[in-house]
Amino acid sequence: MYILGEFNERYCSRDRQTVNVVGDRLWMFDARQAAFLNYKSEEHNFKILLESETMTQMPREILRLLQETGIITPDYRKGIVRPNYFAINPEHLNDTFEFFFKLNKDLTLFSDLASIDISRYYFPDVDTVVFQAAALDPNPDRVEWVVGRFVLLKYCAFLDYNQNTVGFSPVIPPTP
Repeated sequence: MYILGEFNERYCSRDRQTVNVVGDRLWMFDARQAAFLNYKSEEHNFKILLESETMTQMPREILRLLQETGIITPDYRKGIVRPNYFAINPEHLNDTFEFFFKLNKDLTLFSDLASIDISRYYFPDVDTVVFQAAALDPNPDRVEWVVGRFVLLKYCAFLDYNQNTVGFSPVIPPTP
């Protein structure tokens, strides 16, 4: 679960770091490096767009690479074609994966495999990780990643319309 709204000490740590938003219509900000599953980019300048969706959008060549190397496959279950649903090949579930976005020298947003996995909510009989992803083609804004749930399950996001910034603070895990 994730919540957008006022700061809440019960769910969000006090350690908040802020980044400037690029533009005035979307929650888009600069980034330097990305890692997703077994892919890790070199450092370069690009943009990330923050949304509240479960789907992760990434450069087309990365999505294709993940499929060509057998890490992921389109998720076809019982003859049903589910566009943009992918399953991690079960033989790779024990691989060491990295999930992060380095925004600047002071802030890296880390995530994990559980943050992309939607199988327990929609496909409880599935014995692997299922996630939604789509290809993102080159665009004038240089947005390479569109993320939501993937980041928002690990970080509280504070959208400041007046300052045109997004603040991130780690989520405090619920106590049992």
